[in-house]
Amino acid sequence: MTVERGRPRALLLSSCAALLLAPSAATGREAPVRPDAFGINNGVLWPDGLGELPTARHADAIGRTGLASVRAIPYWDQIEPQAPNPRTGEHTYDWTRPDAIARHLARNGLRWDALLGFSTPWGGEVPGTTGGAPRIGPFVSYATAVARRYGRDGAFWRRNPDLPYVPMTQFQVWNEPNLSGSVLAIRPTHYADLYLAVRRALLEVDPHARVAIGGLVHSARSGTGNAAGFLQDMFAARPALAGNVDAVGVTIYRQNPEQVLEQVRGLREILDRLGERSTPIDIHETGWATRGTVLLTDIAAVSEERRTAMLPELVDLLAASDCGVQKVTPFAWVTQESLSADAAGWFGLADRRTAELKPSGRAYVDAVRRVTTTPVAPAVRCNRPDLPRLVTPDAARRAPLAPVASRRCSRGRFVLRFGLGTTSEPYSRLEVTLPGGRPRVTGDPDGGGPATLPARLTLPIPRRRGTITVVAKDALGREQDRATLRLARCPAPGATRR
Repeated sequence: MTVERGRPRALLLSSCAALLLAPSAATGREAPVRPDAFGINNGVLWPDGLGELPTARHADAIGRTGLASVRAIPYWDQIEPQAPNPRTGEHTYDWTRPDAIARHLARNGLRWDALLGFSTPWGGEVPGTTGGAPRIGPFVSYATAVARRYGRDGAFWRRNPDLPYVPMTQFQVWNEPNLSGSVLAIRPTHYADLYLAVRRALLEVDPHARVAIGGLVHSARSGTGNAAGFLQDMFAARPALAGNVDAVGVTIYRQNPEQVLEQVRGLREILDRLGERSTPIDIHETGWATRGTVLLTDIAAVSEERRTAMLPELVDLLAASDCGVQKVTPFAWVTQESLSADAAGWFGLADRRTAELKPSGRAYVDAVRRVTTTPVAPAVRCNRPDLPRLVTPDAARRAPLAPVASRRCSRGRFVLRFGLGTTSEPYSRLEVTLPGGRPRVTGDPDGGGPATLPARLTLPIPRRRGTITVVAKDALGREQDRATLRLARCPAPGATRR
């Protein structure tokens, strides 16, 4: 599993210390897939759930799989069932259900990938129903409240300091807005305005948040359920989208893995034509049902045996892809399994009551574990070698607290130099502990950010040999990274060094 370590920047150290380095995990172009690349949809685990005890059991079971994240909805109509106070405009939120989800996930080191939705009886374009498009202002307020509670340094984490820190960093705006005739359908121009407004608000809360266009239905059919026309209408109506889309998410249900990959290729071509050549693709939903027929696709059910063979094949195809795929979350952990004709109820990869993986679920988890722990050779799928891959270059996998040079001792003192790289979010303080000494804190304990960190520290050489420990912490005082430096023998002041 992947626990948030808030790695804002690769922190580089140099000193007179001799340092122990782990060997590289891979060489050349082959490398394991990023551990956070594969997750799972929760299905019906939340909010209706299977009861408190089974829900906890399922969350524990997901945690044991090693998957990085769970896609789930912090439902707007549950969080804010009543409209804001008409006189003061004050919002009243009920965090009971989403807090329970966040606890289940955090206890198991799982990140919550948030699908922001849907409407409320008071917040939609059609009053009195939860269907239809939301009004932009109220929806933005809801999305902002979710990010402030569960995102980086959010209120939930401050109130639960004993939980593993796994903040929301990935947000999806709505789901299947291009599914004509459904209660989720939204006009392309309205959805473009909604996406831009939500993204702008979330980036004010967390400048490093990743906000995706949400779950466009992308099928082989033209018209309904095809992402091309919807995206073209969005970008034509709102030129401000250009360069301001963090990712485009799609749901792809096809008969076999090769057809799924073909749909990914088609989406890559669409984005390239729109000028979004570097925009990543997230596969928000994909998979196969074992009963029924998938809505609007004519995709027939497959046997459990066939699904067990296809999921690893899909993992392998996407792991090596050069199509710009960055996130894959199959549907789903558990589903209803009630009406035999309703395919949506038969995608579950785990047993509803016991939380044990079905053979297909075990095959998926094993495939993900394989590609995230052993090198994967990149393959040509979209002929776009310039795009980021699920495969991470070896250089990007180095420990964030990595030494880059050595520095001589001088006059009984030595110097630690700090170089700040560029990754996701700022450290707030560093703690340096010398052998036999107490931690020396540098930076702002109240979360002043990287500007408060010094370029270097000059410290006395310890009397005893041993190790120096450097710990980077976030604004809440939680450890993000650490490095251990073994001291070489330093000469006494005035001694001659050969």
